[in-house]
Amino acid sequence: MAYSAKLVKHLESSRLRGFARALLPHIIRHRAHSLLINYRQNCSLRNAFLGTEANLEDIALQCIHSVKPISSPLILISQVQRSGGTFLSQLFDGHKNILAHPHELKIGYPQKYNWPPIQSDMSSDKLFETLFERTNISLMKNGYTKGESAKSRYRFFLPPMVQKRIFQSILKNQSKLAIREILNSYFTSYFNAWLNYKGSIEEGRYITAFVPQMANSPDNIDQFFATYPDGYLISILREPTTWYASASRHNSKIDVFGKVDTAMKYWCENADSMIRNKKRYKDRVILMHFETLVGNPRSTMMSLSAHLGIPFSNSLINPTFNGVSIAANSSFSQESSGILTDAIDRTHHVTENDKRIIKDETTSIYKDVKQLVEI
Repeated sequence: MAYSAKLVKHLESSRLRGFARALLPHIIRHRAHSLLINYRQNCSLRNAFLGTEANLEDIALQCIHSVKPISSPLILISQVQRSGGTFLSQLFDGHKNILAHPHELKIGYPQKYNWPPIQSDMSSDKLFETLFERTNISLMKNGYTKGESAKSRYRFFLPPMVQKRIFQSILKNQSKLAIREILNSYFTSYFNAWLNYKGSIEEGRYITAFVPQMANSPDNIDQFFATYPDGYLISILREPTTWYASASRHNSKIDVFGKVDTAMKYWCENADSMIRNKKRYKDRVILMHFETLVGNPRSTMMSLSAHLGIPFSNSLINPTFNGVSIAANSSFSQESSGILTDAIDRTHHVTENDKRIIKDETTSIYKDVKQLVEI
């Protein structure tokens, strides 16, 4: 065996191969060749088990070599929380022409509500650090779930290292890129690094993403449309009393929306932004009723798909996460997946005193916004 091992080692050298063929009998050469193959296979197997071969580095290289570029416009879904933004993004999820970002978009900085402050002269490392959605780390480790009471978890395999490698490979040797080109590169890296993504990147005509409250800031929306003049802003209007019933019970915002006076300030600010954005950007802003979206999803999504120029399909009336049916993210207990029609009217959960306050604060502006709602 010691002799065979030495022979294998010598045969690794290409300079000795010709000498070995001439010197050694055929049977010995055949045996040495078999030993060499077996040695290499064992080394490869050992390296694979140790994680130094057939690992994320190899996945990143494959993704880089077969990257599918994305330059589609963004459909931004944004309004105050508890108004159906997550629900609408999950209705878009299964459509063949939609690249649906699967959870709240968090490229904003320093908070998710802010349009990202990226510049064309920033390095690729700094750009990626600014845009990278840190929740992807926990999603990669634990899977996706919506809401603290949710029972199901959904696999989400998007390794941050792979995404960064793709992003850097796209920006390599490029400088002074436009903001749109940088965001195209980010979304290209995102969907190409999402290893278990079930949609078709090639067929994607729009990217959809939900960010609560980003639309409240005029500066945010000006920057959005400067970057995506071919994009759309969708904002969903929810009846204020039912909205308060949901918002005041939502654990993550109970300290903000738990008091009716404070909550109504948020709701009215949101309504003001809808009026402002619609008047400024007209057909590029789509206002929708929460109640019709939940109560009559087929008719609503048929109208919306026609407005966007994409074919209607039944996937648009079935909320999914990466193609898998998902339960509603409700502030109230519920068991099944699909559309939760009970969400249309929650007014019986609000005290009479709070109802009077809500009516006084919102009646006038609610009427003004409803006149602008088209879907």
